Amino acid sequence: MAATLVDNVRVNVTSMGTGALSLGSAVDGYRGVEALQNGKTYNYKVVAGSQWEIGQGQYLTSGSQLVRTPLHSSNGDGLVDLPQNAQVSFVALASDFSGTDLSQEAIEAKDQAVLAASQAQDAAAQAMLIVEPVAAIPTDAGAGVVGTTSGEKVQDFIDGVGSQGGSARVGADDGSSGSLFTTVQGSITKLLSKDGAGLPGFSHTPSAPYISKTVGDRLSKVVYVTDAPYEVSPGPVGGGAGPDVTVPLQQAISSGASKIILPSLAGGQNYYVSDTISLPDYITIEGQNNWSTGLISTVNNIPIFHASGRANVEIGNIRLGYSTTPVDGAYAIYLEDCIRANFSRLVLNWVYDGIRILRGGVSYLGAEISALQVYEYVGAGISAIDALSVHLNGFEMSAGSSTGGYGGIHLKGGVEGFIAANGEVLLGTHGFVTESNDGTNNRGVSPWHNKINSVLFDSPAQAAGYIRNTQHLYLENSWFASSGHDKSDIGYTTMADYSGLDIAGSKHVKMRGGQLYGNGGRGALVYQDNSYIDFIGVTAARNQRGRSSNGSAIDFVASGGVSPSNFKVQGCTFERDADTTTYRQTAAVNVFSGPADYYNITNNGLGGCTVTDNGTGTNKTVSGNN
Repeated sequence: MAATLVDNVRVNVTSMGTGALSLGSAVDGYRGVEALQNGKTYNYKVVAGSQWEIGQGQYLTSGSQLVRTPLHSSNGDGLVDLPQNAQVSFVALASDFSGTDLSQEAIEAKDQAVLAASQAQDAAAQAMLIVEPVAAIPTDAGAGVVGTTSGEKVQDFIDGVGSQGGSARVGADDGSSGSLFTTVQGSITKLLSKDGAGLPGFSHTPSAPYISKTVGDRLSKVVYVTDAPYEVSPGPVGGGAGPDVTVPLQQAISSGASKIILPSLAGGQNYYVSDTISLPDYITIEGQNNWSTGLISTVNNIPIFHASGRANVEIGNIRLGYSTTPVDGAYAIYLEDCIRANFSRLVLNWVYDGIRILRGGVSYLGAEISALQVYEYVGAGISAIDALSVHLNGFEMSAGSSTGGYGGIHLKGGVEGFIAANGEVLLGTHGFVTESNDGTNNRGVSPWHNKINSVLFDSPAQAAGYIRNTQHLYLENSWFASSGHDKSDIGYTTMADYSGLDIAGSKHVKMRGGQLYGNGGRGALVYQDNSYIDFIGVTAARNQRGRSSNGSAIDFVASGGVSPSNFKVQGCTFERDADTTTYRQTAAVNVFSGPADYYNITNNGLGGCTVTDNGTGTNKTVSGNN
């Protein structure tokens, strides 16, 4: 029976006697049973002292056993009664090489025979490819030149193609003038013109702006809405000059194309839609330029783009907005239970919510958003509701003259893994808002494990950061500034009493680095129902600008016999306004009278401010503040 050969396998035998071998661990320096396959037959050699046995055995993974059939042994070629601590090796036997000549002379002779056969085959192929066609081409009977009827010379044929009288190229049409197809270069020029034959699958119409395309576009299922059969062209439609693309755009998206392109229209015209555009799986919508390519909805209470239960939706390089004052429902992009969305280089202008992301039944959402600009939003720049893993990087938001009631960034319900980095949010009612679904801070119904990094929240009408019912919120290197700003007074001389951060009903909110600066009220106002609120390495300066009395940069409030607990203010820098200021930040930290406990106010640079500690708890440290 032919055996399976295996390299460098030697195993300790854990059984004794004449039965099947129970295989244990590999001997040091060798492979073990992982090199063997169930049911395969292997040659083996087992040695124990002066006893030995060579044979063939079937390996069974069940019990890691080798069923022995001896060929030769020290026991008259029979089974050896093995003692303890035997070892078995898997070897090649002489029978494995039966009929094989392994001498050096035999090996060299075989190599020479293979080489000679290969050279003969190559020579025959060269004769077929070169000798016969060369002999045939100059003859009248030669058929080797494409396009010739007899045996003209190759040079004659090439000369004919290049002349005005040259025969037609594939796909050529001499046209009415008969001038563009007289040379190969003329053919290429004609093919690339707007009214030419076009690249494969495209129809260029005089009414549409010409967009240079490639064969790769067509093969990748890229569709331009200005191409046939859609042939969108400029014209005064909808809320202004521009075509209504509701039907052709939805048709193009539903055609099975993987990418839809909206070229910029001449004269600064916009595209218009009068209904929501529904998006399928694996679709990319892309404009030519995120300012000059505009898609405007003429209905002010419906989304522009909507995807529900979809995967891999991408939108980029386009401007979206509404032609009349948007109300709730006017979301430029609305995702429900989608996974792996990607938005980049977007300008969203005059919207209710720029982007709204809602998770209902799916366990994972995931959206990547970059290079985002949102202006004049009534609700929020981006609103995430129960969403998971939304990453926003590189953004600019300004509510402008609109209310921006829910902030540039709005987190509601069980939002987790939301990260916003490297951006700014200006004006509006708030800059950043968190809230739960039921007024608690329990996981699943309130925001947990979210992060804001290197973001400026500036000049809102009320608190820049309005934090409610959240846990594990990390604010790193971010600014909360000029809260209470009166938009009618750019000079900030009539500010209202609103804090940079207004925190209630929350746990584990940590601000590290960044600034609380120039707010109408406190830099941060921490209510009694909070715990584990930390300020580490924060700069708090020139706050209390809109109050009717002097005050603190950070207040820990007590009310109804309840105080915040387990908080820290460490390594922060405070700055007091000059005494010529009517009302100003005179205190760095103020702990209201109440049972506040387990807190540290240590190693802060007060800058002329004071620390007022009226907490009655005994497990606290207030020291090193200068």
